[in-house]
Amino acid sequence: MLGVGKKKRGYTVIGPEVLPQRKNENVQSSENFLNRKIGLILCGFVVLAIVGFAGLSASGQVNEKVEMSETPIGISTGISKDFDSDGRFILPEYDSRKPFASFLPGIGGEWGMPMWAFYVNRGQGMAAFGVSNKDGPLLEFTPANKAYQIASTSGFRTMLKVERDGNTRMSQPFFEPDEQGTERTMLIGMNELEITETNTITELNTRVLYYTVSGEDFPALVRRVTIVNTGSSDVNLDIVDGLARMEPFGVNAGMLAAMGRTLEGWMRVYNCKSQNEIFGEACLAPFYKLSASTADSAQVQMITEGNFVLSYIEDETESLLPIIVDPDAIFGQDTTLREPFGFKKSKSIKDLLKNQNELKASKTPSAFAAVKRSLPPGHAVTLVEIYGHAINLNQLNDDIIQKVLKPGFVGKKYLQAVNLVNRLTSAVKSSTKNALFDAFSQQMLLDNLLRGGYPEFLGSKSDPKVYHTFSRIHGDLERDYNNFQIDPSYFSQGSGNYRDVNQNRRVDVLLFPKLKDFNLRQFLTLKQADGYNPLTVTTAFFFNEWW
Repeated sequence: MLGVGKKKRGYTVIGPEVLPQRKNENVQSSENFLNRKIGLILCGFVVLAIVGFAGLSASGQVNEKVEMSETPIGISTGISKDFDSDGRFILPEYDSRKPFASFLPGIGGEWGMPMWAFYVNRGQGMAAFGVSNKDGPLLEFTPANKAYQIASTSGFRTMLKVERDGNTRMSQPFFEPDEQGTERTMLIGMNELEITETNTITELNTRVLYYTVSGEDFPALVRRVTIVNTGSSDVNLDIVDGLARMEPFGVNAGMLAAMGRTLEGWMRVYNCKSQNEIFGEACLAPFYKLSASTADSAQVQMITEGNFVLSYIEDETESLLPIIVDPDAIFGQDTTLREPFGFKKSKSIKDLLKNQNELKASKTPSAFAAVKRSLPPGHAVTLVEIYGHAINLNQLNDDIIQKVLKPGFVGKKYLQAVNLVNRLTSAVKSSTKNALFDAFSQQMLLDNLLRGGYPEFLGSKSDPKVYHTFSRIHGDLERDYNNFQIDPSYFSQGSGNYRDVNQNRRVDVLLFPKLKDFNLRQFLTLKQADGYNPLTVTTAFFFNEWW
């Protein structure tokens, strides 16, 4: 299970699969277990995720619904054969289907910092994520058509040297499409994404789970990679896992697209213990940022904010894994990032990590954790990777690392992510004979509040001030024209289109009677004298009189 408090984190082996055990925390009851997960992914904000199983392709063509011949091995179904026992939609052989794009909600709770994250049904799923907007990526935002092409190479990668019974082979889970002897599945949840691969040739099962961190003063994406030995003999693994391209803070979408090579001149990786700031060994807590502002002006500005990566083996949180920041150490001279020639040539993980020639400046860096493990039959190893943003290096070293290394951190954050969306959609919680309808209603409300906002009542109980948090323009890989803004702040919100915000609050007063006539007054007040409405509704601001 995912560790909470003093409980040990582990896994239950079911055949060749390893399924995380889940603990219900602050959720109503096990009978309504579905209500703490996605339910039906059939509507609104995740409509593009439906593409994969409803047959709506990126070109807009509609095909028949995909009928599954059988449930993937080790996955127990729930309310129907299309959903697992946690209410997540099951998409078998996801990378062989027509492409689609979708995203995680990008909410960190009222007292948390959000991170946006977009995924596709190619490679290892995650195609772009970052803070604020397109100008704050950790993994560069690209339109859907490009994301489908490069997600499997420029995104997350898992590379293995597998030694079993005296034989050694290379393996890259989720990499080659239609790879012989593999079965791949995508599990789509309301606030999570998981992919699985069972490989009968290497006799390994690999699972990758993504979710964003809630309730913290830093935005972050959690990636948990679990590798299980499904064979009948011991296996020795050299594991390299992480992000092929990691963008430093300070870049912007325009420069990445038009002046990417020039921009590399400012790229640096800090917080490495090697005496040489340009060359040296892998870093334990790399801090990625530009060395200074890139504007062509007489005044140069310091950049103190930065992006970071932390990794460790679950149940071994006392020590961080070294992060390889130079992609050449892994891929050699293969600039396509397809073949890990550097990893192949290395004698061992120890040899790979002691490379003194890792370049930490003037090139687009990577973020690969590396470790060696031996697994008896039925045993598993889980790498935890946390990709986030810090306001300065002191916050990373003095605060974030200590929080992340506390036992049970990622388990608690997983439960918070699950419970957050359950709480936000509890206004339409129902328990009918049709469990699909119950889940559909909650997904509909999540869709509405992500564009219309979730009403918070602040101040006096007798005369509260209404503040809609979590609202924003619904930008995604398919809607690449939308300049979305998700403020990295408490009670985060962003500007929205008048029409979107208005229509997504159409039943607010029914669900939240304390609103009274707030929405009516707001939107009629914004009407112009000629009858037209403004294009955009900006964020709300409150001021204390004594400031």
